Amino acid sequence: MNRLMAALVVAGLWYSACGRSSSPPSEKTGAGADPPENVTRCFLQVAKAAPSVAGGDTITATADSLVVRINLLGDLVNGIYEFTPGQKDRLSGTFQGHREGDLITALFTYHAGGTTGRVEVLFRLEPNGLRIGTGELIGDSIRVFKDRSNAVFGALVPEVACP
Repeated sequence: MNRLMAALVVAGLWYSACGRSSSPPSEKTGAGADPPENVTRCFLQVAKAAPSVAGGDTITATADSLVVRINLLGDLVNGIYEFTPGQKDRLSGTFQGHREGDLITALFTYHAGGTTGRVEVLFRLEPNGLRIGTGELIGDSIRVFKDRSNAVFGALVPEVACP
């Protein structure tokens, strides 16, 4: 009788352990977890300088443009960053990094004036746009913030519909 009782207990334990999750459905983990949300956000800022007059001629104003496209997959981030000044070389490239809350830290690989460089960038996401962090950078081949906590975030770059 003891053997029968032991076999029933083992079978009951085995049955209860098979095919049932130990965590509630809202806390899925591993292979059965919901995939992270994939979101793309785009930002555009165009600043046009006032026309100037030189020797009786009006010189058309130039426009500077800034385009940022951010692809978010959970806490992973990548995208493009392009700055086109009206009178200078264009700066364009791609970045990859991570997101913590509303702060994105990424490594930007860019091309400008025939050279290629790598620099750390900080973006702060806001409901209607994006702010870009600036601060003291250190390093030679890869420039990084000396102290991210001292970064100053500039004017809001408005969010636009992605093309």
